[in-house]
Amino acid sequence: MDQLTAMRVFVAIATNHSFKIAAEHLDMTPSVVSKHLAALENHLGTLLIERTTRSLKLTEVGLDYLERCNQILGEIVEAETMISSSSSQVRGLLRVSSAAGFAHRHIAPHIPKFRRRHRQLTLDLISSDRPFDKNSDIDVSIEIAEPNNATGVENRILAPNSRKLVASPTYLEKFSTPTEPADLARHQLITHSFGHSANEWHFHNPDGSKYTFRANGQMRFDNGDTIMRAALNDGGLAMLPSYIVSSRLQSGSLVSVMDDLIEEDVPIIAVYKSNSYRRPKIEAFLDYLVEEFGEQPYWEKDTAITPAAQRASL
Repeated sequence: MDQLTAMRVFVAIATNHSFKIAAEHLDMTPSVVSKHLAALENHLGTLLIERTTRSLKLTEVGLDYLERCNQILGEIVEAETMISSSSSQVRGLLRVSSAAGFAHRHIAPHIPKFRRRHRQLTLDLISSDRPFDKNSDIDVSIEIAEPNNATGVENRILAPNSRKLVASPTYLEKFSTPTEPADLARHQLITHSFGHSANEWHFHNPDGSKYTFRANGQMRFDNGDTIMRAALNDGGLAMLPSYIVSSRLQSGSLVSVMDDLIEEDVPIIAVYKSNSYRRPKIEAFLDYLVEEFGEQPYWEKDTAITPAAQRASL
């Protein structure tokens, strides 16, 4: 028995829930597919798939074995990619991490188009606020952060980033519009969890000096989307990235204040290992994101809706 072929046959059957479709994908006859599965089950001494005349169902052992097969076959693809003489091709697996708010707005909508360019690539997008760890299985991390200066790590700026101090029109009408940082002490503030670095709000004074206001909100949340929901419902003032609030500012459901005093310029960066053998696909993906975002990111523009902005529903 060719165990790798049998494993591929088993995965194809389990994925497609059909011997016939699995056979088509593998360019085999259904009878050959059935023989491979029977040989594998005989080798393992257990039933992997329960068959009836109308349906296929994985056994509990089959479900566990499917997960292991996917891991093993994925590692084989990666090993082949690593030693391939055509290492510049964009193929195999690419694992990308990003904070959830940015991932679902400005990365996930663009992945289908990227995949149409590179059909031999499988891309995993993981939502995570953790900074890049070169010892993890993440290939590239998209972060809103200052460059990572760790040894063996490279950074690439993908787009500038700004933050806006926002509130609902109803809230501002009731409590007045702040015009300087000192006014914030008299307002309801919506912030991240206590001690979060995003609670440091940076301003510059008329004389050019800088001022950091350490916000401690009466309402505190663990992500930007929940903060925005509270601000939309007249909860108070919140400092949020433009990539989250831009559409709300354009619609008028949120209003930004003190724009001329805010000093927020932490960029959106990509962080990855310097010596990664996956570098060709990392660079292809980052080149694509830069192309889609634009020199002035589409979420920063008030007009001229681009295809990328439409894809991101802005």
